[in-house]
Amino acid sequence: RQVQDSWALTDPEHTLMLNWASRLHEIGLVVSHNSFHKHGAYLLANADLPGFSRPQQAVLAALVRVHRRRFLETEFARLPPQTVEPTKRLAVLLRLSALLHRGRGAAHKPPMKLVVAERDIRVEFPDEWLSEHPLTDAEIAREAEYLAAAGFTLKYA
Repeated sequence: RQVQDSWALTDPEHTLMLNWASRLHEIGLVVSHNSFHKHGAYLLANADLPGFSRPQQAVLAALVRVHRRRFLETEFARLPPQTVEPTKRLAVLLRLSALLHRGRGAAHKPPMKLVVAERDIRVEFPDEWLSEHPLTDAEIAREAEYLAAAGFTLKYA
């Protein structure tokens, strides 16, 4: 919701896609722990998913594929042109969400503010939160590198 207007993610389908991708991003674990994001993308792209169109499946597959590690531009080449940029933005949100909620408990969820402009992203945490969570701090630093390779700038404090 914090970036909905700034990133033009106001179509209700954007919210649905992010919600579905967040629920399905670990589906590849049923195949293997190694490269589960790749397995999940394959399953979502190729399974018969009643209620989902093929373009929707392609978007979900791309979101799941790029939700961790390298942000592969090639994954967006198969999408309808009008969905490419919104899907990249949704992917950034999914990546940050997966990174920050890996503990899955409410106690681990940091209250934060997200500000975006085009390909610039700023995540603001409460004072001292990152120093109290050094693993998250290190993971966000790595995420900034991954996103930089994809043309996004991630800053956090």
